Amino acid sequence: MRPRLALALVALASAAFLGQSGCPPPPEPYRCAGGAPSGLIRAERGAQTTGRYLVVFRTRAAATRYSAGLRAQAVLDVAGQTAIAASLNVADARALAVRPDVQFVQEETVKSILCQEHGPAADVIEGGAVLPWGKDRVDQRAPPLDGVYAPQGTGAGAIVCVVDTGVDPQHPVLKDRLVAYHSVVGGDGVDGHGHGTHVSATAVSARYGVAPGADLYSCQALAANGTGDDSTVIACINWCVEQIAQAHKLGAINMSLGGPVSV
Repeated sequence: MRPRLALALVALASAAFLGQSGCPPPPEPYRCAGGAPSGLIRAERGAQTTGRYLVVFRTRAAATRYSAGLRAQAVLDVAGQTAIAASLNVADARALAVRPDVQFVQEETVKSILCQEHGPAADVIEGGAVLPWGKDRVDQRAPPLDGVYAPQGTGAGAIVCVVDTGVDPQHPVLKDRLVAYHSVVGGDGVDGHGHGTHVSATAVSARYGVAPGADLYSCQALAANGTGDDSTVIACINWCVEQIAQAHKLGAINMSLGGPVSV
């Protein structure tokens, strides 16, 4: 049995400032009507899809039986249930969704790095350097902001696992904190975009990190163009959970990414 974990799915304070011009507001959270999701869940209108569906089964045995016939392209753990990603047409997806050993079927959508903007006059200055509004807000609950970043805790003994575009393992502010990095998109886990390295530094860098004493793990769910999909994000969450469990530490999983609503 896995040890109990304290997991948080968080977007770090300075990673994004949504709602200003150019950045769409985040979607409303999905709410299941009457309990667990069921049936066929189609992507919202206008969403970019991958042509695949996630089929969530009631048992692992059922997933194993269906995998070969559906030519499963990924096998994933979804909240304790087994899912497979497969290329299906709508008719086949609808037929699968009503089978008794299937919990639900969801159309897969594209995920990407978050739009980033600072609000007008949102940043403050510390020693001539720009201190992001969100970072100054981390260590201070009550305004006005003082322009100083001095967090009370360090996160020592915990893990931050960043799900993003990867990480630069040689970056001077990260290489001493980085424990492991991994890719589920066919790469080597090294950041080809820059966003994942930026988010990792926001998390654990010595001077301005939210948790400068935490161990850094990185999972590459988004390619060098900043995009991935539901399957790659879930696969990275699975990897992060495994790493945190094996280390027997508290952990937080950071995903500074977004896209259409997904169950």
